[in-house]
Amino acid sequence: MDCVAFFVSPHGFGHAARASAVMLELRRRAPHVRLEIFTRVPAWFFADTLQGTFGYHEVLTDEQQEACIAEGAK
Repeated sequence: MDCVAFFVSPHGFGHAARASAVMLELRRRAPHVRLEIFTRVPAWFFADTLQGTFGYHEVLTDEQQEACIAEGAK
């Protein structure tokens, strides 16, 4: 099975909305491709917008945000 990974920035839902549009078009053109999403955008966002199943992996995907979190921990 073919698979495509999407790493989506968690800054609001704008990045996720655009990524979802790309995923929907990919799914339309190649329905056999499995989608794997890596992000901290809530899984429900993708469940509400994507048709079919997908893999969801909650990970931080933005270095700048990671640096801000680390700075706040000091």
